[in-house]
Formats: sequence, structure tokens, C-alpha cells
Amino acid sequence: MKSIIISLALLLSFPAMARDYRTGSIDTLDRKVKEIHFRNGQEKAHVKKTEVLSDPIHQAIYQRSQNPRFRGHWSGFNLGFADFGDYDVMPGGSPFMDLQRKNSFVMQFNMFQYSMRLSKLNNFGLVTGVGLEYQRLRFQHKNSIQRGENGTIHPLSMERVKKSSLKNLYLTVPLICEYQFPAKQHRRAYVGAGIMGGLRLHTKTKVVYKNEDGESRRYKKAGNYSMNPIKADVIVRVGYDKIALWGSYTLTRMMKSGKAPDLHAYVIGCGINF
Repeated sequence: MKSIIISLALLLSFPAMARDYRTGSIDTLDRKVKEIHFRNGQEKAHVKKTEVLSDPIHQAIYQRSQNPRFRGHWSGFNLGFADFGDYDVMPGGSPFMDLQRKNSFVMQFNMFQYSMRLSKLNNFGLVTGVGLEYQRLRFQHKNSIQRGENGTIHPLSMERVKKSSLKNLYLTVPLICEYQFPAKQHRRAYVGAGIMGGLRLHTKTKVVYKNEDGESRRYKKAGNYSMNPIKADVIVRVGYDKIALWGSYTLTRMMKSGKAPDLHAYVIGCGINF
């Protein structure tokens, strides 16, 4: 009977002796075991990642995944102020095409956009799309224009003119090379330059004047006014995230050669990207 009691006492005291021998509690040992497993897992993951990235295909995919996908900055709304560069007056004529810069503006509605990546880091590519450009060019000398014989453009004088404008509407398609670089909060700054083609859709003149009774009246007349059907602009865009500063210069003549002064418009403005 005594031997049985001694045996049971030894069995009950063995776990405590084991804990004392290891000089630590069960919770402490569990944490150490977990840390060992975690370190082993990290080492295995690092080895596996190194093996995967040794393959050129997987390495290219990994590099692209570390950078946001390339998305250009074209779609949006732009507003700018326009003027003509220096031009030669028609023989025997007057500078009737001079513009009021503060009242001559261009609005661009860039509706569709397509971006094509040219760099593995997704920071350089081509941007194209489709948009509409509306021009309102306010004449400085309160005259309008008219199309004479053989399509020659002449000034049209009217009495009591308050304001007179030439308005154009173009369908536009750009081709822009854009470079992007990192900025704060995962947003990107960018700079782009390229060419924008335009197809003229509509042209008209508008004159606001007062009649003999002092009432305001409007005179509108649509026509081609010897305008060239297409144009080509060189454009530059600089911005950050959704904000853009832009400028353009029309390389082609606005009106046909020999029919009107050699006019080339330039525009400076800002915009918001969608």
C-alpha cells in the first residue's frame, strides 16, 4: 500500500519537475516555438521569391506589379485663352483679324482616352483619344468678316457694334508622349508633348449690335469663310494628378493661302483631368 501511494506522488510531481527543469512556463515556450516557425516561414518565402524572380518572365510581372498601371492624362475639360501670332496684313488691307486676348478663349471637351505603356516601369507611354474643341475668337476692332469673290476674306463693317466673334468647332484626336514620375500619396506628376489633329465641323460669325432704337440685336452667319478643313497643333501638357497646365500652337494655316492673312493661333490654359 505504501509503495502505491509513493508511486502516485511521483507521477503527480513529474510535470512540475519538468517545467522547473526547462526554466520557463508553457506560455513562454509556446511563444518561442511560434517565433521559430515564423522565422522559418520567412526564410522559406524569401528563398521561394528569389527562385521565382530568377525567371525573366516572372521578374517582369513582379516589376509591373510594384508600379501603378500606366494611365495617361488627356480626358477631361480644358480652358485656355487664345491669340494669333504675328501675321502679315493682306495687301491694301487692315489688321481686321486682331483679337481681344482676354475675351478669346478655347474650350476642350476630351471625352475618350486610350493609353499604351512603353516602359516596364509603367511610367512612360503614348496617349490618344477623341475630343471636341470650341473656339470663340473675339475681334478687337468691332468688325466682322465676310467672304468675297474667289473666297477672299474681307472685313465687314457695321454700325453700333458691341462685340463681334468668329466661332469654330473641331473634332480632335491627339497623339501624346507622356512621362510620369512619383509624387506624394501615390499620385503622379507628368509631362507630355505631341501633336493634335483637328477636323473642322462648324464655323460661324456672330455680331452683337444696337439698332436705331438702342435695342440689342444679334447677327449670326454660318459659312466656311475659306477656313482649312483640318489643322495640326503641337501641344505640351504638365500637371499633377487631376490638375493640368497646357499650351498649343497651330502649325497649319487657319485660312487658305492667298484668301486671308497667314493666321496661326496659340493657346495657354489649364484643365481638370477625369
